[in-house]
Amino acid sequence: MVKTSRSNMKRPIRLAGCLLMFLAVRREVGAQEPGLPVPQRTDLASMNIEDLRNLQVTSASKNEQKLSQTAAAMYVITQEDIRRSGMTSVAELMRMVPGMDVAQVDANTWAISSRGFNDRFANKLLVLIDGRAVYTLTYSGVYWEVQDLVLEDIDRVEVIRGPGGLLWGANAVNGVINIITKKAEDTQGALLTVENGNQERTSTTTQFGGRAKNGAYRIFTKYFDREPFANASGGNAADGWDMLHGGFRSDWHLSQRDTLTVQGDLYNGRVGRTITGVFSFAPNAPETSNVWTQLDGGNILGRWRRTLSSTSDVTLQIYYDHYRKLDPVLGEHRQMGDIDFQHHFVAYSRHDITWGAEFRRTVDHMVGSLALGFRPNRRNELLFSGFVQDQIGLVRDRLRLNLGMRYEADKIVPPEILPDIRLIWTPTVRQTLWMAVSRAGRTPSRADAGLDVDTTNVPSSSGLATTIEFDGNPNIGDEYLVAFQAGYRAQYGKRLSAELTGYHNRYTSVRGTSQGTPFVETDPGPPHVVLPQIYNNSIAGTTDGVEASSTWQVASPWKVSAGYTWLRMNLHSIQPGDRSADLAANQGTSPAQQFNVRSYLNLPRNIQFDSMLYFVGGLSIFSVPAYTRLDSRIAWRPVEDMELSVTGQNLSQPRHLEFTSTNQGILATQVKRSFYGKVTWRF
Repeated sequence: MVKTSRSNMKRPIRLAGCLLMFLAVRREVGAQEPGLPVPQRTDLASMNIEDLRNLQVTSASKNEQKLSQTAAAMYVITQEDIRRSGMTSVAELMRMVPGMDVAQVDANTWAISSRGFNDRFANKLLVLIDGRAVYTLTYSGVYWEVQDLVLEDIDRVEVIRGPGGLLWGANAVNGVINIITKKAEDTQGALLTVENGNQERTSTTTQFGGRAKNGAYRIFTKYFDREPFANASGGNAADGWDMLHGGFRSDWHLSQRDTLTVQGDLYNGRVGRTITGVFSFAPNAPETSNVWTQLDGGNILGRWRRTLSSTSDVTLQIYYDHYRKLDPVLGEHRQMGDIDFQHHFVAYSRHDITWGAEFRRTVDHMVGSLALGFRPNRRNELLFSGFVQDQIGLVRDRLRLNLGMRYEADKIVPPEILPDIRLIWTPTVRQTLWMAVSRAGRTPSRADAGLDVDTTNVPSSSGLATTIEFDGNPNIGDEYLVAFQAGYRAQYGKRLSAELTGYHNRYTSVRGTSQGTPFVETDPGPPHVVLPQIYNNSIAGTTDGVEASSTWQVASPWKVSAGYTWLRMNLHSIQPGDRSADLAANQGTSPAQQFNVRSYLNLPRNIQFDSMLYFVGGLSIFSVPAYTRLDSRIAWRPVEDMELSVTGQNLSQPRHLEFTSTNQGILATQVKRSFYGKVTWRF
């Protein structure tokens, strides 16, 4: 394979584009009338414990409710959490969530999962941005490298650990991440951020928010260029990352009963990687190559909501999403259109009912290579689903029963029913107990059904080159989970809160592989022996775990949060003689134990000092040792609308390995110790 060299021609153009955008914004601001509202900032270190418990969330029921009243293992990352974390990407933010497994494969690639089964494409975790699914059907996972957002525009991130199939559909098996951005009216005025450091070489955001008749809007552009991580010898790897991203959001009050949100964005960027695979069937052919992948895409979303009465409303959401990956190993173009309708109403005072229906169409086109391809190279998929949920108040403000069911059908696999039962009891205003039994499913991905990838050449006595090939199975079926969960939340006085969740999961028909019949292949040449490994539903087993978190208001200016996770997986092959027995060892892809401690401290003279400590257990199957990560951030506000900060990340060691996924043949690199400075100015 020919190595693609990186060109620097586009970087000055992108920087010039950002500068022009900033100048345009600055001119527009000068023309605005004075008195634009300044976004209200909540001081997280001194935020009342009661306020944290009463945060309004929507992901657990698709309707607003207090966090303390949700019958799910739910964690909320607030805007202040994001700002004070010092993190620079959405993927990194997930490290704060107890029960989430976050591992960086290289400088632009993550493996993120909940409750086990982690990988480059963790196929049992559903991720949404403002209700738009970013879960790709190609590999049943998320391309985290293109989920770039202006972090200052995120209102909150709601994370559900455990099944969310009732409300969010197939593939919400082990968890749901719902990223919710701020309304346009909450981002008025101009925003400029500039970051620079040894890892974050250049990052800048310019944004402007204004008002129009009956509505508000914001427009933004963002550019970043990130340094490669370290290779095994400590030098720079070939995994740099840069991206230019722009977009808008507008929110309109059409009448006293109708609101409309229209938003969209476009991006263009590149990621570098070192990949391993079979690029030639000649004996002893080199099997590693440095490549650059061009990424571009965009989306547009509209959401209309009408209030029918004080106890009834309807919502209609429509979006279109597309992306392209121009890669010498695999070119991919995917388009998706989605229509989602929801009706919420209260009946007979005790029944809070939500029902809805969704239709989705996906079209893809794959351009393969010798190393990787799909059969067929084009596919059109249709999905129809509907759900109903009834939240029944058995005892007012004390005992509630949630019953629900979802129906899903597509043209690939038979229709499925996903039931869900949850009970929540609030014995006092500061205590909540809940339990749930849920069924969830994962539909086969394009790779499950049609992948054709040669992973490595192996020695052979036949005199012919011999390669191991993984093949998709067009007859592969759905994976299923039945989950049993129970949780307890409590507030002790005014300074301490705690949450504890336990679960037992039973998996059936999980994807594994079996040994196929070897054969000789002559095209493409030269002639070589193929050892096929065929995907099938050949793994079953259980997982058990405990997730705990607590927040302690040590003093008025000082808050400490902590989380702990314990996980045990027991997977096995369900077909005698099946090679899936070795894949059952993938239970080692998630650490058995993790914990984190975060400290937010307000000092005199508008100075903040924040520290985050993360411990992650080792991954035996990948020979990745346990590691401890320490991040620290100090920030100063010389004036109300300007913040200067310095952040150090991975301070505990010069570099470390977090994951060695073989998915797509990406060669893992080592996370480096890094520092960066940031200026945030609102005007």
